[in-house]
Amino acid sequence: MTLAERIRARAVLPKRAPNRVQLRKISLLLILSSLFACGDTVPGTESIDERLARLFPEDPTFGIVDRDRVREMMAVPPEEDGPFFLVNFIAYRERAAYPDGRPSELTGAEADALYGHAVLPILLQIGARPVFVALVETILNRDDDVAWDQIAVVRYPSRAAFLGMLERDDFKAAAEHKEAGVETTLVLVAEPTADVWPEGLRQVDVAATPYPPGTDEPPVAIIHLYAYRERAEYPDGRATDLSGREAVDLYSQGRADQDVQNLGVRPGLWLELDGGILTDPRSWNEFRVNLFPSREAFWVVAGSAAEAGIEHRAAGLAHAYSLITRPVLNEFGYE
Repeated sequence: MTLAERIRARAVLPKRAPNRVQLRKISLLLILSSLFACGDTVPGTESIDERLARLFPEDPTFGIVDRDRVREMMAVPPEEDGPFFLVNFIAYRERAAYPDGRPSELTGAEADALYGHAVLPILLQIGARPVFVALVETILNRDDDVAWDQIAVVRYPSRAAFLGMLERDDFKAAAEHKEAGVETTLVLVAEPTADVWPEGLRQVDVAATPYPPGTDEPPVAIIHLYAYRERAEYPDGRATDLSGREAVDLYSQGRADQDVQNLGVRPGLWLELDGGILTDPRSWNEFRVNLFPSREAFWVVAGSAAEAGIEHRAAGLAHAYSLITRPVLNEFGYE
């Protein structure tokens, strides 16, 4: 119930005819309810829309803010707030371009590195931390021309902590480097999910696997970003009652039946997505990281995709990115 509604409830007429004092009280309550009805704020405080306009007076150069999603985050009551993840897909400018026009010889990646160096202490101060950072080496699958360079996942203690960070002067100063260095980005909201994998599953002696990492060939992480169809659509036109997710699950089961674990393949960080702060018209549903001991191990597995039922994956996905990446930080890697 909003503040205005609570006030109106107290202004309900009594069963008996009200006396003069009661009439004055009812009149005052109704006046107050009309004052608070717009934005549901107390005088002297900032409404959600006012705060939103202050934080995002305009879109950054690298993306479009989903203001409805941010508004939802701002409206979460403290007792319902809690940890969440932000998944970042980042593509750099070739050359940094600062909003104020200052000359710079930095590359986009170098400017974004300055942002990362400045923002890390801020993250730690508010109880946040990066849990996964990887450099993109190969784009396997996409339905646009965006060349992603880096993927990063940050865990925040609460939405309030994240939004408070955006208001800090030191964060705003650091963000200038991000705007200078980043061409485009996705920033997707993900809720923590229970680790459904058996305990110890990621305890792998990768050196003892059939296709182990080499001196110059460390383990790789294959990243998938999925947008599921509401209903699976098979290329051959077959009738089906499967949802898009159910069709992709059939493919995942086909992979499990191939016993790819014997090659050292393991699931890493899997997250369910819940909209985005900076997003695009596609509705992304799931983020997956899968671990491979080496590139060679990945290509061996990729070669048996048809036997695993790759047509189910194609039928279930409306949009997807699949990337070979090299992790530089991974809390969900091999143990």
